[in-house]
Amino acid sequence: MREFPLVLFAVRETVQESLGFSPAELEFGHQVRGPLKVLKEQILTADSSPYWNTNVLDYVGTFRERLHTAWSLARESLATAQKGMKHKFDQKAIAQSFMPGDEVLVLLPVPGSSLSAHFFGPYVVKRRMSKTDYMLSTPDRKRQTRVCHINMLKAYHVREKAEVKTSEQTAGLAVTSVMLAVEVTPSPSITGVDEDGIVLRNAPQQCARLANSGILQDLSSYLIHLTSDQESDIKLISDFNCLFSDVPRQTNVLQHNINVSGARPIKQHAYHVNTVKRSIMRQEVGYLLENGLALEFSMFTRA
Repeated sequence: MREFPLVLFAVRETVQESLGFSPAELEFGHQVRGPLKVLKEQILTADSSPYWNTNVLDYVGTFRERLHTAWSLARESLATAQKGMKHKFDQKAIAQSFMPGDEVLVLLPVPGSSLSAHFFGPYVVKRRMSKTDYMLSTPDRKRQTRVCHINMLKAYHVREKAEVKTSEQTAGLAVTSVMLAVEVTPSPSITGVDEDGIVLRNAPQQCARLANSGILQDLSSYLIHLTSDQESDIKLISDFNCLFSDVPRQTNVLQHNINVSGARPIKQHAYHVNTVKRSIMRQEVGYLLENGLALEFSMFTRA
C-alpha cells in the first residue's frame, strides 16, 4: 500500500466533472504543485516561485478573491449537474403521495446488517411534512416516529378476503393434503428488542408437523362441505387412527432409493447463523431425533 498516498494525491488534484474544480483547489485556493507542475515551472520560468516578489497584502487579497470565485463557480457547476441528474431521474419516476392515516411500507436497514435493507411495515402516516417528506409512526422501533423521504415509501395494499363458497359450489372439490403452519415460539433468551429497536414477532413457519389428533376429534366440522356419501367415505379414517398420528411413522413395505451417481458434492464454507434461526434449527433437529426420524452423526461434514 505504499502507492496509496500517491493515488490520493492524484485524486485530489484531478478536476471533478460535476464541480469543475479539483478538491485541492476548492480547499486551498490553488492547484496542487505536484512533481510534474514543479518541473514545468522550472522549465518555463526563470523564477520557480512567482510569488516571492509579490506583496503580502496583495497576495492575500488576490488569494481570497480567487478562492471566492472558485466557490461560486463550483456552486453554479454543481447546480447544473444536479439539475441534469434530477431530469434523468424524473424521466422514470412515478408521482405518488400519501395522506395521514395511510399504511405504507418503509425501506429500512436490516437489523445486524447496516449495508442491507428491505421493506418493513406496514406503518401509519402521521403527518405530511412536505411534498417529499412524511412522518411515520413506528411503534415497534426504538424511535416511535421518524421522518422518511417518499422514495423510501411504498403503498401497502390489504389483501381482499376470499369469498366463502357454499356447499353446492364445493361439493365436487377433491380432498387434498396441506402443510400445516405451526407457530414456532422463540426462546425467552432470544425474544425482545434487537440492536435496531425492532421487536421480534412470532411468524408462522411452514413445516411438516401434523395435528391429526385435533382434527380427528372434531372430524365432522371439517366435512360440512361434502355430500352425505362423501362424508361417510371420509369417516372411515376414524377406524384407522393408528395410521394418522401426529408423528410420521416408518414403514418397511416400500423402499425409495435416490440415485445420485455422477453428482458432485456441493462444498460450501461454514458460516454463522443468527440466534433466531439457530434456535428454530435446534428445535427441528431435536424433534427429528426424539421421534426417530433422524440419527445423530458425530463426524463433521460440510454440505
